[in-house]
This record gives sequence, structure tokens and C-alpha cells, in this order.
Amino acid sequence: MSVDDLIGPAYEGLCKGAIGFDPALGHRPSSYLVPKVKGELLHHLRDTGFSLRISHRLRELWIKARRYVAQGLSDQQIADQLQVPLERWLDCRCACGQRPVSLHELQRD
Repeated sequence: MSVDDLIGPAYEGLCKGAIGFDPALGHRPSSYLVPKVKGELLHHLRDTGFSLRISHRLRELWIKARRYVAQGLSDQQIADQLQVPLERWLDCRCACGQRPVSLHELQRD
């Protein structure tokens, strides 16, 4: 993602932080504004980072599961570790675990 695409969300976080900052609390502005900007950038990346629209719950489940996938656990073991039904884990793996394929690759098949 280019820097130009991130400037808008960063400014939005900065503005939200400036509105919500209370100097009476005695904190430095940077200690309040930096997390606001970072949070807004993370929300933007979460919402636009995948090629397909995937629910937040599935993406969060996938983030938690990557450690277990890297360990080579079976699907049932991963579902048990995540405390979700096997079917839900399989849906998550199918939606999030595949590398994106370009349309040019699809046309060759």
C-alpha cells in the first residue's frame, strides 16, 4: 500500500485525537495522539488489506490461528486450541489461508 493511501486515515486519526485531547490531564499530546493515529491506520489496513471482504471475526480468528498453523497442528487440534467448532475453523482457513490469485492465472487454467 502506498504512503499516499495512508495519509488520509492518519490525518483522520490526528484530527480525532486533537478533538479528544484534554491538556488538563497533564499528558503530553504525543502520548495521546500517536496511539490515535496508529489505531486509525490499523483500522484502515484491516478494512482494506484483504482482496476480498472477509468478516472481522474470521480475520481475527485467522490471526490467532497462524501460530498453530506454523506449528503444523491438524485442523482439529487448531480448532480445539481456538475453542471453536471444526467447521468454523475450516471456513476461516478457506477464506483467509489462501494466497491471492491474479485473474491472469485463472484465465490460463
